[in-house]
Amino acid sequence: MKIYELAMKVVLAVSLAIFAITGCQPPAKNDLARKMINIWLDANPRELEFFREIGGRIEKEMPGVTLNWKVARLNDLKPEFLGNAERAASPDIILLVNDWIGELSRQKLLLPITASLTHILPTMLDGVKVEGQVHAVPWSFESLAFFYNTDLVATPPRSFNELVTLGGVLATGSLHPFMYENKNFYYHAALFFGFGADIFAADGHINLQSAAHEESLNFARDLHTRWKLLPAKANYPAMINLFGRSKVPMIITGPWSLPEIERSPVNFAVTAIPDIDDGRPARPFIGIKAFAINSHTSHRDEALKVVEMLCSKQVQTLAAQRIGLLPCCDIAPDQLTLYQRGFLAGARHGVPLPPGESMKFVWQETNWILNEIFTNQQRPISEILAEAQGRIEQLEGRR
Repeated sequence: MKIYELAMKVVLAVSLAIFAITGCQPPAKNDLARKMINIWLDANPRELEFFREIGGRIEKEMPGVTLNWKVARLNDLKPEFLGNAERAASPDIILLVNDWIGELSRQKLLLPITASLTHILPTMLDGVKVEGQVHAVPWSFESLAFFYNTDLVATPPRSFNELVTLGGVLATGSLHPFMYENKNFYYHAALFFGFGADIFAADGHINLQSAAHEESLNFARDLHTRWKLLPAKANYPAMINLFGRSKVPMIITGPWSLPEIERSPVNFAVTAIPDIDDGRPARPFIGIKAFAINSHTSHRDEALKVVEMLCSKQVQTLAAQRIGLLPCCDIAPDQLTLYQRGFLAGARHGVPLPPGESMKFVWQETNWILNEIFTNQQRPISEILAEAQGRIEQLEGRR
């Protein structure tokens, strides 16, 4: 017996010595059984506080799981994920932007999602699909909407025809009746898609040389030259400044402008961008943040359950109320602010940002096209499109 007790004392002493040498402490019994789920995301302090609170609730419902949150700058998230996803099988979950999904899914770094997502708006689900397969669960979105000064505009225009008429009435008392960043394709996209244009042809190649695209550009140029609604170049800082000083009563911008506009003395409201004409809605781009699961995670089932709980209708509703989230699910209007309702109204007809790497060519050429149609206003738009399409085909290796 004494020999046995002596042997146990030696084992215990050796174990303590090992922990002392390695700088470790013996793990608690309960900690040994818990699975660590690493989540990487871009979040401000208020958002992180919300996630940690919700994470605490999830841990109570999943007693075998601990959530570890890592915050990184949005521009750093994708390269860090690419470097770690397979090699380190970490993170288990990432809050990504939907236009990354094409690249990450092609590298087989995202676990396909098979959960029931009937509470997510169809437009938002379309933004996280590649070849019909969902690769992430939508959490929040950003899109453009129509802001108007409620002291100057009692009822927002429902169509651009009404906008043109209203603009004529407001022109005498305003520097400009209306503004948006008309040389930026992200803003022009609402007209581009609204007129029925598409970025990609049926064969998957970029096609900017279409009648619908030309029609949308003629319309954009007419807003300046024919109807005198806005300047040839409407830049963002000038637009926000003039709207906040009641010098421009109507603008198109996104939720990122709310903090600055709310600090101004202007009274305003937010609604959907006016229709091109009856039954032809404007269709702005939608950028979606979504939770995706690393295909190399060791905790697939647990990670999927965490993502489902984070993106549930209940949690998105709470986030909408607490941190101003623009939710990706259909929430009762009385649970949302008037601003949130305005953005959601426009997003229902929106177009999710395409996931392909070739979009860099699209941004380059479409912004050049917009600059060209306003700078060289006598040049035929068909000629401008043909020149841009030629460069696109060279970049794609078709010429």
